[in-house]
Amino acid sequence: MYPQAEYALLPQTANGTGANRWRHCDALAMSLWPSRGLEVSGFEIKCYRGDWLREKANPAKAEDFAKFCHRWWIVTSGPFVEADELPEPWGLMVWDKETKALKVTKKAKHVEALPLDGPLIAAILRKAQDVCTPDAEIQEAKSEGYKAGLEKAALDATRDKEDLKKLRDRLAVVEKKSGVKIETWQPAENIGDALNAILNGTQQRQVESLRRLAGQIAIEFGIEESHLSEDANYKLSEMRRQLKMKTRRQA
Repeated sequence: MYPQAEYALLPQTANGTGANRWRHCDALAMSLWPSRGLEVSGFEIKCYRGDWLREKANPAKAEDFAKFCHRWWIVTSGPFVEADELPEPWGLMVWDKETKALKVTKKAKHVEALPLDGPLIAAILRKAQDVCTPDAEIQEAKSEGYKAGLEKAALDATRDKEDLKKLRDRLAVVEKKSGVKIETWQPAENIGDALNAILNGTQQRQVESLRRLAGQIAIEFGIEESHLSEDANYKLSEMRRQLKMKTRRQA
């Protein structure tokens, strides 16, 4: 009835903004085609007869909007308003449950309308902005985003706690096996260097080098084997054996 390409339709429009608003119109429609005269129509929706009777008892209330409209319509959710009950220029649309569409039972008459005033133009522009970027949708999106953020943060925190527990458990095993309390030992870089030396065999090579040096010194200075440890004695005996075999080959 009011296709989007031909009409601008705004729901729940006030007659002003801020303190200047005291009436609301259920909907306003404006023709966008000059060939149709850029006509403005207003709509009041009634859902039951008692609501209509209150409107009928005080028709002047509608004039705060109707005076700016070329046509004024009463729209009902059922056939509980008679066409002859309406003031002469007003029209009547009734929702037809069978066809699921609005049916015009009395056509609104075209009347001369006052030019839109500043407060109403401001209210129309505000409503147009709300329709383009509805506050409710923005708030809902904001709320959903905030909720999603909280859920993700909670999930990340749970994962971090699980990872931290795994690291602590592995650290406890290392401390138990090594006998080293990492938080009370040397600086962390020293611990890293020590572990690296052990895992890469650097420490073992250094120990072997020192043992060979000690054996050479013992041979050169004639240190008795009784003065050495059992392990040193074994190393010294092995070095002496290798030296004798080398001397025989040379002879």
